[in-house]
Amino acid sequence: MLIRADSNTRANLYWFNFSTANFKPNQVYKFTIWNFGRSLDKFYKGGMNVMVRKGDEARKSGLCKNVSFEPTQICRANYMMGNQENYYKLSFEFEF
Repeated sequence: MLIRADSNTRANLYWFNFSTANFKPNQVYKFTIWNFGRSLDKFYKGGMNVMVRKGDEARKSGLCKNVSFEPTQICRANYMMGNQENYYKLSFEFEF
């Protein structure tokens, strides 16, 4: 999935929201979200996890497995600093 910047921010993406449908129960699915403009690695290495809500049942955070946050090979220009920076991606697994 490609995350799009919120028009009310300076493209510093810290949260995301999406929905899914038609998944088979008791099967693990891997999600990868691209286009984070800065590293959030300190949050995920510090124990932050992805919050998942299934229907009306609120799932507690920590149920996603194999959470990783890494730089990609895709770069963007940072005009303020006069250089290029990598975009980042978040990957995690969830069992429906």
